[in-house]
Amino acid sequence: MKATKTLRYQNRNVDLNKLRGDIVAYLQSDGFKIQEPKQGETRMLIQCRKGGFLREIISAERAMNIMIDGTPENFTIQIGIGKWIQNIAVTAVETVLLTELFLPLDVAEMAWNFNVQNKIVKKIDELVEADSMKTAVTA
Repeated sequence: MKATKTLRYQNRNVDLNKLRGDIVAYLQSDGFKIQEPKQGETRMLIQCRKGGFLREIISAERAMNIMIDGTPENFTIQIGIGKWIQNIAVTAVETVLLTELFLPLDVAEMAWNFNVQNKIVKKIDELVEADSMKTAVTA
């Protein structure tokens, strides 16, 4: 079963690089290890995994993937479990997209994924809303 969540944001004016940075800061403050490839112009990928818990319950090769795709006005964010790609910092996003970015899940992964995914979705919605309001006020 593939368990990805897609968030769609339309008619926003959000600085996607700032949003990516805010998401990374939030994940790091919550104890996630982060890696990011060289970012594309319209696609940004964040890979994260949580220390021992994810490695013990799932697989050392699995990670939470967060893909931001689009323009500041209209963008999507996809969140799901995928393969932890070694040395992703030097890999281009386009190359990463050729691999299995989001993988099917078993029951243990689904329970962990839905719990963490819902927490991250809530935080992303808060960050997008905050950034949208700041832009509207300064415009």
